[in-house]
Order: sequence, then structure tokens, then C-alpha cells
Amino acid sequence: ESYIEVPRGTLYHSYAIEDGRVRHCIIRTPSMTNIGAMQYACIDNHITDGQLCIVQCDPCFTCSDRAIEVYDTKNNKLDKSILQSNIH
Repeated sequence: ESYIEVPRGTLYHSYAIEDGRVRHCIIRTPSMTNIGAMQYACIDNHITDGQLCIVQCDPCFTCSDRAIEVYDTKNNKLDKSILQSNIH
């Protein structure tokens, strides 16, 4: 079991080994811990501001433009074309 503090947060690894084989493994990355904060920070933000919120919460999301889902509340639908036209 090991914890280490990294720039993005706490990284945790835990392994159980039996007969020379890994039988159980838990990995908690800072990225998974930061997802809730990212979602909260992006609510009601402009699309480009949303991308900045995500990168500020976790700079390892270098492909954040491919991971963001934009929900168009005006038309009540998920719309990835909005993201592509506003960021690139």
C-alpha cells in the first residue's frame, strides 16, 4: 500500500499478492478525485471557460476538448458540435 502526494493530488496504490500473482489491486488517481470538482466548476460557464476550468483542476487532461460533453439546455440535448465550433 502506498500514498504519494503529486502536483494534481494524492496518488494511491494498493496490491494484494498471493502465490506470486496479483490478486487484488486498487489504484486511485488524482484525476478521478478531481472529476467532481471539474463538473461543478463548469456548470453555467461559457464553453471556453469550461475547458479552462477542467485544465486548472487537473492539468493532465490534455485531451480535455475530446472528453467534454456540452449539454445545450436551450434545446435540451447533448451537442458536441457546439464544442468543436467554439474551441477549435
